[in-house]
Amino acid sequence: MNKREELERAFPIGVKYCQHRDMQEKYWDTDFANMRDCGIDAIRVHAFWAPIEPQEGCFDFGQYDRITEKAGQYGIKVMFTLYLMSAPEWIFHKHPDSRFVSANGTVWNSNQFPDNAHGGWPGLCFDSQPFRQTVENFVKTFILHFKGNENVLAVDIWHEPCDEATQTYGINDWKDKTFCYCEHSIQGFKDWLKDKYGSLEELNHVWTRHFNSWDEVEPPRNIGTYTDWLDWRNYRIDAQVDSVDWLNKVVKKYDEERATSVHMGIFELSHPITHNNDQFKLAPLTDMFACSCYNTVEPDVSGISCEIMRSSCNNGSYWIGETETGSGPMFVFLGNEPEYYHCFSRPADSDEIFNLTWSSIARGSKGIFFWGWRPDISTVESISLGFAERNGELTERTDALKEFTSIFRKYRNELSQAYAPKSEMAILYNMDSVLLEGLVSLMNSNKASTVLKDRFYKDMLSFIGCYRLCMKNGIQPDFVSREQADEGKLSRYKTVLLPYSISITTETANAIASYVENGGTVVSDAMMGFFTDDGWASEECPPHGLRNIFGLYARSNYELIKHCGIDTERQSYGNVGRFIRERLAVSEGAEVKGRFEDKKPGWVVNHYGKGTTSYVGTMFFADVLKTDLYEASRFFNELLDSVGFVRDKDIYNVSGGGIVEVRQLVGEGYEFVFVINHSMCEERVTVAVNAGAYKHAVEIIEDRTPESSRLDGKWMVQETLKPLQVKVYRLSDE
Repeated sequence: MNKREELERAFPIGVKYCQHRDMQEKYWDTDFANMRDCGIDAIRVHAFWAPIEPQEGCFDFGQYDRITEKAGQYGIKVMFTLYLMSAPEWIFHKHPDSRFVSANGTVWNSNQFPDNAHGGWPGLCFDSQPFRQTVENFVKTFILHFKGNENVLAVDIWHEPCDEATQTYGINDWKDKTFCYCEHSIQGFKDWLKDKYGSLEELNHVWTRHFNSWDEVEPPRNIGTYTDWLDWRNYRIDAQVDSVDWLNKVVKKYDEERATSVHMGIFELSHPITHNNDQFKLAPLTDMFACSCYNTVEPDVSGISCEIMRSSCNNGSYWIGETETGSGPMFVFLGNEPEYYHCFSRPADSDEIFNLTWSSIARGSKGIFFWGWRPDISTVESISLGFAERNGELTERTDALKEFTSIFRKYRNELSQAYAPKSEMAILYNMDSVLLEGLVSLMNSNKASTVLKDRFYKDMLSFIGCYRLCMKNGIQPDFVSREQADEGKLSRYKTVLLPYSISITTETANAIASYVENGGTVVSDAMMGFFTDDGWASEECPPHGLRNIFGLYARSNYELIKHCGIDTERQSYGNVGRFIRERLAVSEGAEVKGRFEDKKPGWVVNHYGKGTTSYVGTMFFADVLKTDLYEASRFFNELLDSVGFVRDKDIYNVSGGGIVEVRQLVGEGYEFVFVINHSMCEERVTVAVNAGAYKHAVEIIEDRTPESSRLDGKWMVQETLKPLQVKVYRLSDE
């Protein structure tokens, strides 16, 4: 059994326990006893560099030894997070050339920051090899100190990796949130460009520049062209991957048996020009991959975060490194009206925590760490809630935790070895499209941050809207990266969805063409391939011969709209388009399946080779979050019918805008079916699921045998679900 298998079998249910107050020993017996009684079996403790090595070469592990021993007495494991961005003050003076430098030229010195009561934030830039040598000495000492300690579950090598200074609060100028421009990063970028282009002449051609030597090359600081920025951001992604990979190798160098993880940040808050994460590149680097998942308000947002994690792990295991316990009343000032509140700006009640926890497990998570046991009292995050009150008293949130763990413990082993069934649908997650949208948004807003009202840009609106439709219709899609598509991995799926695919390179176009020619089916919305190789605008949209595959091309005289409808032979759909309405030139042989209100083509289906394409000439997927979900879902189903996609789950009688999600996890000789009501109203539904010839079913939360039947090979059940209620069925032959 490898380390990842060991960690997924452990399936920890834990809490973060590492703030300044948490490290005071007078609370430990009470807190650990209460945690144990609530089913908590792990804590995540930040190993802050600053207090461990306050002077170079002088180490103090006393508190960390004691908390590890004390937690072990209560049967609780410790996962340490190497909190290297809490750097000791002497680091800044030892490596002054390694301090973070923004696009504006701001040099970052030691500061205080939320989640870090010890100062030394944001640490230094990992592009600096001299700084890495100092880091290695600390990591070596830490890892050797705890080597062989069986109370240590794993070492999380990086808490939400990024260029750390990007996470500062209160700065609106995007240039002061874009990093790093220190001399080490600039030299690393030049080396990266040399590897990519091979010659200065080729770089000049792509960038449309006239450099005479590599010494003249600098990363961009103002937006004038996209080509240089795409290279710069892709370099920052690769630099982040290199740093995580290096840290993991350092840990393994000194203790090859120590399990490692890395913990991604909060998906919906990241702006692509300031954050440097690519889940598909980070996932293979450590023994376990993890992410933060906080949104109890919008289940599609938390869901897509988990789904991308699961997909980047090839349908394997991952952890939720942080999840919701709610926020206190001070955060309400982040929103002007209740419907615009940020996902953190409200308390999370017991039903929401219960729902989000089971939803994460239904999406394949094999470990969950909640935000905190007690709320913090010493940083700006003291406005957040914990499971317990500030004084340690238990709450209704701990009641929900007890209810969850009492059920979960009975099925932990089976859940740890059950995985999503093979998906027949993929959603293309194209990082180049995300980066280009980020660059366009900066020119319009001059802010590298998402806002509370309408906070998603078109790429996120499209991805989340596409995923919401899948949730609504019982589809468990995989996400596929552009690199995976280029490698031919689209062939694993019957249907591929292309939401907001504004960047299509030659390689990706060839991959799509080959996929369709060999029998694959594709559904795309507007602006497909508006950009192409190296961030240049395409001469024809869609580019690289895809005009023949889709049976159309988009002319330049599009219309700006807020919403629009489409009429098909089946029916009229009201608001199913957003932002633009393309003028489509339809090729001979392609079929116009739907028209805009002015009778111009709005939806075109084309057969090519053995496959079929379906193209909507407006931002359909982006409109899903802003329009009637029932209307959008009906149109989505007609799109899927046009390419012959057959769902393996059916959900009947869900109210128009409601989402009742059905998920499956399959083990050896058993299967779990999750029916999750994400709406705030009661739902009476019928669910039919393709499942094995299982003879027995039990609903594990209420511990009862449901009335179920079989029809056409599908297992069927009728249920009434209260708002946010979850039902989990175990099917087996036993």
